[in-house]
Amino acid sequence: MRKLFTLLLVSLSCIINTYAIVPGQVVKGAIQYDTVCVRLNNKPYYTIKTDGKWDIAEGQITFYPVKITDTGSITLKCLDAKAQLVKMLREGDTINNYFLANMKLSFSDFTDEVQKKKAVSNVFTHRIIFYNCVFGPLTADTTEDQYEEDTKQKKKMEFKEDVILVNCSFLKGLELANCLFDKTFIMTGQLLSPYPSVLENCEFHGISYLFGTPPDAFKGGSFLNINLCKFYNPFICSVINKEKSKVIIERCKFNSTFSLGKSIPPGLFTRYHEASSGKHYITRIYNYTTGYANFLKGKFKKEYYASVDTIQQFNHNTRILYNLTIRTSQILDLDIANTNLENCSLEDVTVNHCIDITSCSFSYDANYTGKQALEDINFPNNNCIIYANYRSFSPDAFKLNNYMAKIQIHPLVHNFYDTTSNFIEDNENYYNLIKDYCGKHFTNQDMVTGIKARYEREKSLWALEYHAAHVKHGTSFGDRVANFFPWIAGNFIEATVSSGYKGEWKFAIWVILIILTFTCFYYFKHKEAVIDYLNSKFNKELDKIENYSTLKIYGKHNVWRDFARCLWFSTMVFVDPRLPISFFNLRSGFFGMVLTEWLFGLTAIAIFLIFLASNYSFIRTLIGI
Repeated sequence: MRKLFTLLLVSLSCIINTYAIVPGQVVKGAIQYDTVCVRLNNKPYYTIKTDGKWDIAEGQITFYPVKITDTGSITLKCLDAKAQLVKMLREGDTINNYFLANMKLSFSDFTDEVQKKKAVSNVFTHRIIFYNCVFGPLTADTTEDQYEEDTKQKKKMEFKEDVILVNCSFLKGLELANCLFDKTFIMTGQLLSPYPSVLENCEFHGISYLFGTPPDAFKGGSFLNINLCKFYNPFICSVINKEKSKVIIERCKFNSTFSLGKSIPPGLFTRYHEASSGKHYITRIYNYTTGYANFLKGKFKKEYYASVDTIQQFNHNTRILYNLTIRTSQILDLDIANTNLENCSLEDVTVNHCIDITSCSFSYDANYTGKQALEDINFPNNNCIIYANYRSFSPDAFKLNNYMAKIQIHPLVHNFYDTTSNFIEDNENYYNLIKDYCGKHFTNQDMVTGIKARYEREKSLWALEYHAAHVKHGTSFGDRVANFFPWIAGNFIEATVSSGYKGEWKFAIWVILIILTFTCFYYFKHKEAVIDYLNSKFNKELDKIENYSTLKIYGKHNVWRDFARCLWFSTMVFVDPRLPISFFNLRSGFFGMVLTEWLFGLTAIAIFLIFLASNYSFIRTLIGI
């Protein structure tokens, strides 16, 4: 009768709130009823504790759906003997639909029966699968003596096969410490609760996937901390939390991609998730995790173009991730694309390759005082990249810092054939925003000039890629012709001065090669004409030069002297922006070559003034550009 009353009371509250049972207490007379929510079959369920005791009958406990739109209860088998659980795992059993809340448990309890005494770590060589299970206290260690006698140091626990916990609830929180996972690690379910969940000092050598939610309609504070962990393959951490929840990731090292799990393209999601709906949920989640992780492994190893533009098209995401802090960590590739972050900070985070912020947003309330957006990111390498799409990118919103002087910023995918937009215009506006941001937020003018030149070059390179694509695969002959001349001009500027960014050495080498090339032409084709011109222009008359004992007018026949005179003449023609009237007295073939070199020199001077001297503020002041 008492149980019937309780279920009627809970059902009444469910009718009032059709979305969820709210965890909490109901007191009737001297009896206290606690509503306990768990997550089973990827849906919220509840049961009732009476005066702190579970309603267990014949070794089973029943959970009921929270939402009135869901039907059917789930009965879990109760297991209190740790030895029996370990025996089942050693025999390779799947722990399916078990209630383990009355058992204090640790991953360190899962060991092979025989261990090597002097081994660095204890080993478990069997696959671990928990499905639809409810845990009580899951602690770092359940032993009384936490230190080994032979080493005076706690041994780590090494799992040689997959460790999979799907649709599991941790009513008293989770402590996972000092473990080595050699293969796939998957943990999904109700990780966020009033009790903290902590992953500490663990190593994940295979693919890792963590999906955590709080109890349905739970509005209290929850805490998830990942500390001092190493990940050697992609780690997908997908969390659904509330305003009072906190997720902290600190002092971790990610040797591959770290993703917040919202950047999966729709096609991949359908292939590994919805299309496998007839299979067991463990198979579905395993295939989904493997497919997504393999996608992330190769995602940032190349640039993408029109044929694969769906790489950065995501399922629409309206969920907000609250109070995420990533602190003092090293990450190869950070994937926060398609994520809505509120009061989240990245503090002293080192990104060794790239960060994807496509369709990502940061927002902060008035009471927030920590680091904002990307202002405290470190990029140690000069080839690091921020991926951000053309039309939604705002440098102000992402709080970019002075690391802009050595990184690239551009979309991961470029569609050169999108008829709904003008690529050149979008490209121009994108980099103008970046340059304007630098001018407003940095005070060192030399640094600002350098940053602007860097992104002016990046803009030019992508425009060059666009023109090249249309020259090769234009939609029509006119399209090819219209892009041919900008393509030629862009390649010339890039070849001579790196489009104006750090092109001084390239410019110097180009100038020297031109001068030496024309010197050789003059020497082998017009040597006598060069000598005659120099003698007539610069040497005194023969009768006057006889008064100087150290001077003599030399003719040809001395190889090195003749070559030096041709080099002098070539240099003079190249660097003098004026075209001397005496050049028009030269014979036509010689004059044509001189005129050609003079035009090269005039072009070089213009390039120097526009693309190189403009990179230095003091030269800009001197010459007024």
